[in-house]
Amino acid sequence: MKICVLGGTWFLGRAVAQAALDRGWSVSAFNRGRSGVAPKGTREFHGDRTVREDLIRLAQEGPWDAVIDTSASELAPRDVLAGAEVLEPVAGKYVYISTVNAYRG
Repeated sequence: MKICVLGGTWFLGRAVAQAALDRGWSVSAFNRGRSGVAPKGTREFHGDRTVREDLIRLAQEGPWDAVIDTSASELAPRDVLAGAEVLEPVAGKYVYISTVNAYRG
């Protein structure tokens, strides 16, 4: 299995990346490079998901069986949609995970 984690260096994204690596999967992580470190064995790509050109550059690194989006909690829905649209041609599945509305405060 080949996946790309949007985020991948902090909290849930890092846990998803590590769990995939533990299963022997190929893992790419796309992040700004500002917080945390991707797990060892991860192919890391830096960019800003709100910059279309950065997403287009990332898409050129695909395809992936799945893109796992764990980094969009603070973004506007249009930013999540833009990322999904750009990556759709190179993603077998696109999984969006957000807990922003699951917890108070």
